[in-house]
Amino acid sequence: MEKIKQVRTVCIDSYIIKDFEHSPYFQKLVSLCSKRHNAKKIILVNSPNESAIFTYLRQTGLNISSKNPKNCGDATFIGRRPQSLHTKTDDNKNGFEFKDLNVDTVFIIDTLGNYTAKDLEQVFEYAKKIYYLTTDIAFRKPIINEFNAKDFFIINVPLLVNPSNLANVSDILEEHTPFWNLLGANNLFKQTFYHPNSYIYYNPEKALSIFNGETRDFTEINPEDVILTDAGDVSSKTMNSINTLKSEVSSKEQQSQFQVALGQIMKYNENLVSNTIQAVKDYCIPIQEMLAALHTENDNLKELIETRLTQPQVNSEIAEFYEELDDSDPLKAFRN
Repeated sequence: MEKIKQVRTVCIDSYIIKDFEHSPYFQKLVSLCSKRHNAKKIILVNSPNESAIFTYLRQTGLNISSKNPKNCGDATFIGRRPQSLHTKTDDNKNGFEFKDLNVDTVFIIDTLGNYTAKDLEQVFEYAKKIYYLTTDIAFRKPIINEFNAKDFFIINVPLLVNPSNLANVSDILEEHTPFWNLLGANNLFKQTFYHPNSYIYYNPEKALSIFNGETRDFTEINPEDVILTDAGDVSSKTMNSINTLKSEVSSKEQQSQFQVALGQIMKYNENLVSNTIQAVKDYCIPIQEMLAALHTENDNLKELIETRLTQPQVNSEIAEFYEELDDSDPLKAFRN
């Protein structure tokens, strides 16, 4: 059998997406699942934030079902377990395989990077298009090794404030190392493209671009577009100017000129110190604000996890897609 040409897109976003409308991942999901097509589309969800995700998907009005994926008709199948997509085993000869479902596109929402390559083996082998949504936690999970520079990447810009995340992205997308190095060497908060709903879009066949989740516009970006915020170079130029001026103003007749020039230099240095202090404040205050936001986000995440833990657990028998779901299970809303 001829190997299928597969297109895979990895979206690395924040732990809690506050506005699904501004997420490029959910924009693509809603757009593709809204279209009528003979080939099926599937959504797999493994996230502490699944309740909010299911609520949003219901609000979109999409035709979504949690019934048996083989019998859900034109509806997009939604579930938690990849195993529900291929039930044929040695003990179940009457089951079906993933390739029998005629699946065109699979959306995988794996916030904590908990799916394994084994879980998604048949999806990776037979799906034509894969859209994988995760967070920077995936950089510390084996699943990230399934993707490489031949795939498409969408990366939330604020995540690159963390040097570890920037290093991991640079390791995967080595072709753009000069850009990653410049980004790491300068103040990310000062860049024109820094915004919570701003994403770096990587297409292996095109230049890097910035995607604005609010306006849905793409803007090409290059290393020369990075704003240099290092004050060290300015300081060295100032010292060179002083040394040059001292050597030129050596005669007694030029002493008065030297005094005037020295006064100007001293005034310039005072302004430089003042500007440097202000620059440090401008640099630190956004960090403090971001830390506060991270604390808030962490509290929200803890609340979500606690809510998740207090929900009744679905046992192994109920977990199968074709059996009854508990009344408190969010997936029950997708039963037709």
